[in-house]
Formats: sequence, structure tokens, C-alpha cells
Amino acid sequence: MSDRGRLPSLGHLVAWSLLLAITGLLWTAAASAVFLSGTGLVRYFPFQGIAWVGQWWSYALYAPANSIVGRWLMFGAGAPTVF
Repeated sequence: MSDRGRLPSLGHLVAWSLLLAITGLLWTAAASAVFLSGTGLVRYFPFQGIAWVGQWWSYALYAPANSIVGRWLMFGAGAPTVF
């Protein structure tokens, strides 16, 4: 019988899900750090605590169209993706 039809074990699914969640959190933190530093918003969201971590997503989803914000959102997304 072939192993192709077998589903992965629950442990593997949990491990991969945890790895994906950690990777997403690290990507979001790096993208937010680049975005906030580049736009100068770091003075309003200092790197103390966790309030700054999700700012990339907040601006990407809710900010009105603005060339500076859009440019730094792209820089913020590109930097952690490349590295």
C-alpha cells in the first residue's frame, strides 16, 4: 500500500502551524519596524511594548491612498521577504 494517501500526523500539523505562525509574526514585526522607521511614525509607536508590531497591517488595510505611506508599505514588506 502506498503512503501517498496517508494524512500527516497531528504532531506534524501542529508543528507546521506553529512554525507558520512564528514566521508570520516575525515577518510582521520586521515589516512594521521598517515602515515605522521610514515614515517617521516611530515617535508615535515606540519600540517599547507590543503596540508597534501590527502597524504594518493597520496601515496596509485602513490607511487612505498616500504615495509616501504606500512606498514605505512596499519597502516594509520587501525587506523581511528578501532577508
